[in-house]
Amino acid sequence: MIYSTQGFSKDWSQVPLCSADQPACVTGLSTLQPINLENGKIVFDFDTDGCLASAPVQKQGENYYPNNGLSTSGTLEGQCSYRDQLSKANIIYKEKCTTYQNSIYCGRIFALYTVKDKAVNGNLDFIGHRHDLEHAVVWMKDGKVTHIGVSAHGELTNTAANLSPLAKEYGNNAYAVVYHKDGVLTHALRLAASKTSNNIQVVNEIPENPTGKWVLPNVIDIDQAPTNYINTLFSSDYGKATLEIKPSRLINFLNSKKPAEWNNVTFY
Repeated sequence: MIYSTQGFSKDWSQVPLCSADQPACVTGLSTLQPINLENGKIVFDFDTDGCLASAPVQKQGENYYPNNGLSTSGTLEGQCSYRDQLSKANIIYKEKCTTYQNSIYCGRIFALYTVKDKAVNGNLDFIGHRHDLEHAVVWMKDGKVTHIGVSAHGELTNTAANLSPLAKEYGNNAYAVVYHKDGVLTHALRLAASKTSNNIQVVNEIPENPTGKWVLPNVIDIDQAPTNYINTLFSSDYGKATLEIKPSRLINFLNSKKPAEWNNVTFY
């Protein structure tokens, strides 16, 4: 049976389009496509009891401004879940590789930004916070995916690629990940529900986002981004949220979160 988990069915035709004055709807960059992305990537869904992705940096002409995010008032998805919002969102991408015993090991990080992260509806939300950043990682050895990592509350859980759900309509290397409400806690990432088909794990979950499909919003390869954009992204204050692709955090993140099977592999 194909099913939906944790979120709720939603008639997106009744949901407003983006308003230019909403932080969730700021316009980011157009896609800066990473090389060989099809060799291993993440596609996302968003349960309806939370925000959709947004752009962490707003582009206005030739200038860039940090997204101010939203306070934790209102509902879980209030002012951050518009019908066309995903068309304006950015996923920030960084790939880092290293060599060990004549093999090349890489971590492809997909950073997802939302303007707020709430635990409960209403204004009395003591663990919610302005801004959220979650990270999915495609771990690769010699060009082949070995593991998929998903973040939750500062931790990263890695699952072997052969046990991770593929969204087959996007090829043999597109792994499905959901931004969801984690029980009584705030939001996090999880692997999509899956089933076995022809000896591989495939998605067994209906996407709840406005497109009705697994999506990868405009990807920004940080290694191709303009300097002013990078400076704005890295200097922004995300409060309780953390951007792990910042130069000051990247190497420690990769070395501390890498798959257990990569114990002797070191990123520099």
